[in-house]
Amino acid sequence: MKKSTPLAAFALCALFLGGCSMFGHKDDSVACPDTGIIKEASRLPVTGAATGKEKASLKVDARIVDFSGGCREKTPGQVDMDLNVVFAGRTTAAGKDITTQDLPYFIAVLSPDNDILQRTGFSTSLAFDNAAAPAPEPKSAADAEPGPKAGEAPQGPQGVTTEQHTIRLPLAEGTNPADYKVVIGFALTPEQLQYDREQEQNDR
Repeated sequence: MKKSTPLAAFALCALFLGGCSMFGHKDDSVACPDTGIIKEASRLPVTGAATGKEKASLKVDARIVDFSGGCREKTPGQVDMDLNVVFAGRTTAAGKDITTQDLPYFIAVLSPDNDILQRTGFSTSLAFDNAAAPAPEPKSAADAEPGPKAGEAPQGPQGVTTEQHTIRLPLAEGTNPADYKVVIGFALTPEQLQYDREQEQNDR
């Protein structure tokens, strides 16, 4: 659990791009945990190696842009959460030869006290083929990154993919799903996290 400290810090800061307390409206649906995308783990940059004083060049810009789903009670005290996570990304001129990119990410369940009860890592593959429908806007348009600035590399081919999950919520006796939280984020390296922070500073 000690290795999950960065995730705990993200969750406690409540840096969500978006969230909801209820998915779907089926007859067997129940209230879901508050769910959101962690802002500082919502973008995964793939860069080339830095050379000399030149900064690393961005090759792939991938985002977690949306989620949806619902909760259902299988048996008394046992609730499953169906969660669909949407990923979108693009290549730049520096990454023009990249056709697919693996994206590691995680889904975590937090207790009412924000303790990490369950954290599962996954990976999806994003194909830059422009075959999918345009990516949806991020959950909060105010948090979306601006487009390329003057002099920046133009946007390259784009890709969109959706991953489907079913999560068994670890409910304690006397609690209900709405007491918990579910967070989604990329499993970033320290270098990727630092790149994102520097970009955010530059965009201010």
